[in-house]
Amino acid sequence: MSALPLDHGATFPVGSRPLMAAIGAVGRPFAHMLDLAQFLPIGATPWTDALISETRRHLAGCLGSVEAALHEALADTALSPMLAAAKAKPVWQGVQANPQLVGPDLIAQMRMRAAIGLLGRQAGFGTDSPVSRDGEDISWLHYHDDPKVAEQAAALALAEMRWAAPDDRHAAMPADLPAEAFADIVWTVAALIATEAGRAGFADPIASQAVIAAAAADIIAGHDESGTPIARASRIARLMRGRADEPMLLGQALAHRRILLFAAFAGERAGLATEAVLDAFVHAPLRTVVGLCHVLGGSASDCRHLLLQVQPIRRELDDACIIAMSEAFDALSDAEAHAAIAVLSGPAELKAKIALIDPACGG
Repeated sequence: MSALPLDHGATFPVGSRPLMAAIGAVGRPFAHMLDLAQFLPIGATPWTDALISETRRHLAGCLGSVEAALHEALADTALSPMLAAAKAKPVWQGVQANPQLVGPDLIAQMRMRAAIGLLGRQAGFGTDSPVSRDGEDISWLHYHDDPKVAEQAAALALAEMRWAAPDDRHAAMPADLPAEAFADIVWTVAALIATEAGRAGFADPIASQAVIAAAAADIIAGHDESGTPIARASRIARLMRGRADEPMLLGQALAHRRILLFAAFAGERAGLATEAVLDAFVHAPLRTVVGLCHVLGGSASDCRHLLLQVQPIRRELDDACIIAMSEAFDALSDAEAHAAIAVLSGPAELKAKIALIDPACGG
């Protein structure tokens, strides 16, 4: 292992000459940040060990499925003799050796889907049938009189089961991601395979890269973002807009830790994108989550319940913190609540850049 494996921490001490030589000039700012962190600590990660482990599993799983797809696409090309050599070093190993390949947007996306899976698993979702027993959860969505609602609910439940099901640590899983994140992973896998092709010496590096790039572009072009779980949840929320049974959905989704559906229904009510609400649960300051609950018309008790539900993914949510946040909810005005969630609206690209500069302002 040559640099900073995502599973086990640094191979060399931060700031050491072997580490600097291993990561090269491109990685020097990254190493410098790690070096400074030892002298100027900024506190522990805000996420639980369970979420960190689950995020790793989702990243490895999505990389594995894209790797398999790219190998299949290259099987009938001039690079086919090289594939056996490339398979000997899975891309997950390559990413661990080159963590700079994983950008902040991609890791945040993986962390959100990992949170959905982890919370669902803790609620028992994914260990039983995709449809709960009569009278439980929101199983009635699967039998809704609108076939579009029923279809989306069934497909969403199956996807959530895949995310929640305990599986081999690095087993491949469908890369059902938004278009940008999917393309990011495909190009990461393509870069690692191209590197191995060059090292194997089976073909001219430039020609190899052209073949790999063409296969990667075809995979990206064939990706259907509308079939992703986030898109399906958002579609259900839109389909349920204005119906008599809409008001009960927020409470039912939250009670059973269907956090993705809850985010979709909450976003529909508050005028926010589903992904923005999910991002708030996982990454935003807790005051933003409290403000969102207030804007949704919840009570201090509802706020406490929401915080308890996301407790398994947020390290800081101990009992004292939850009590303090519930008290802060009572003191919050409508204007302050709307100001707290203002960061969740607007273009995601702008918010991501602001968050890199000032996490408190970026949400």
